[in-house]
Order: sequence, then C-alpha cells, then structure tokens
Amino acid sequence: MINNYIILYDGKCKFCTAAAQFALAHSSSTTLEIIAVQESSARVLLRTRAIQFVDLNTIYFVTPTAVLVKSNAIFAICAQLKAPYKWLRMLVILPTWLTDRVYDFIARNRYRLN
Repeated sequence: MINNYIILYDGKCKFCTAAAQFALAHSSSTTLEIIAVQESSARVLLRTRAIQFVDLNTIYFVTPTAVLVKSNAIFAICAQLKAPYKWLRMLVILPTWLTDRVYDFIARNRYRLN
C-alpha cells in the first residue's frame, strides 16, 4: 500500500507536464509525487490497483485508498494544493457528467495548449 499521493500524467504533453509540476510546486503536502504515465513504474502502480489499460487522455491520481480519474482526480489534486488553488476543489459539487465533459474537451485539445 502506498502512503503518498501520486499524479500520473501524460509526460509527452507539455501542458500536462507543466500542470503536474505546478501541482507539485504548490502542494501543501510533502507526500505528493508526479510520475509520467509512460514510465514503467506508473504502469506497475496502476496494475497493482487493477487498472490494466492506461488511457493517455486521462489523469490518474493515486491515493492510499483509491485511484481517481478525470475531473475527480483534478478536484482531489486541488485539495492537496495551497490556497487559493485548493478552493477549486469546491467545484466538486457540480455533476460529474458535466465536469468530465469539460475535462474530456481539454484532454482532446491539450497539445494545442502548449
């Protein structure tokens, strides 16, 4: 079982890499790590959590008790950040179908956001 919080992101995407590094730099926790999902350690970690297929359009946030994806991962990551960024966590009250649609739109266009 892991004790850290780990962000697994698309390491080939400049936007994703910058966002993961931003989260690490603004984390209120010393237990936050970032790993590119293309690294073998990321795939092993996901397999230990029964996730066989790795989707490069999805961010994974591995906690000691769960693996969160898409907008739920983003909101959980925001909860790990210092204020004012942690306040974005409040958007979790929006319906997941809506926040995941926004997430999917950004994920489809992330290479243009470099």
